Amino acid sequence: MLPSSGVISLLDVRTELSGSGAVTLNDANVRTLAAKPSGIISLADLYGKSAINKPTTGNITVGAHYTFEYNDNLDLYGYNLTISNNLYPNFGSITPSPLYHPGGWQLVSYHTRYAGFYFDDTRIIFRNTSGGTAPGGSVTVVVNGVSRTIARSSSDADLWLGGIQIAVFPQSTGAQWAMSIS
Repeated sequence: MLPSSGVISLLDVRTELSGSGAVTLNDANVRTLAAKPSGIISLADLYGKSAINKPTTGNITVGAHYTFEYNDNLDLYGYNLTISNNLYPNFGSITPSPLYHPGGWQLVSYHTRYAGFYFDDTRIIFRNTSGGTAPGGSVTVVVNGVSRTIARSSSDADLWLGGIQIAVFPQSTGAQWAMSIS
C-alpha cells in the first residue's frame, strides 16, 4: 500500500504494482490504481492506494446480540466486528473477510436494531485501515437485491445511519445476506 501522506515516488508506485522498468503517471495500470482513467493525474492521487484487490461484495451470515441501551431492550441482527469506539461485541460473520467500501475503508459493522417491537435503525460502520478515501456523505448498499442509501451520521466520521424507511431484512440468526457496497 502506498503511504497516505508524505512523499510518493514513481519507484514506490512501480513497487506497489509489482512492475519493472520505467513507469509514468500516464501508464494504464497507474491510472487504474489512482482511479483516474483520464484527465490530469498527480502523485497525490495515489495516496493510500493499494494494488491488492479489496472486495466490495460478499455475504453476511447473520448473528445476533441483545443489549439494554437508552431504556430499551435492543435486538441487533447482522454483522459486527468489535472496534475501539464500538459498543457491541463480535456477532455474525462476513465472507470474504474483510469487505471494503470502494474507497478502501473496511466494513466493520452492518446491522439492524430493533427496540421492543419496532425497527430502530440500520447502521453501517467503516474503519479507515488504508488511508483510502472516506466514503462520501452517503453509502449505497445492495442487500439481497434491495438497494438502500444510508447517510453519514454527523456525529461520527465512520458511522452511517438509516432510519425507519429502510426495508427490514430477515431477523434469524444464520440467515444469509448478499451484500454489495458502493
